[in-house]
Amino acid sequence: MTKRKRYSAKLKATLPLEAIREELTTAELAKKYDIHLHVVLIASGTLHAF
Repeated sequence: MTKRKRYSAKLKATLPLEAIREELTTAELAKKYDIHLHVVLIASGTLHAF
């Protein structure tokens, strides 16, 4: 069984700020930081139902 991935405080602080700036799409942010899209949406506070 694998352990849960832990994210650094730096990532937790940087990700929402980059999402708010809207310079990159959420998909591009997920690819940039090698994380799942859902994590980006939660971090940015804009979790939308699809």
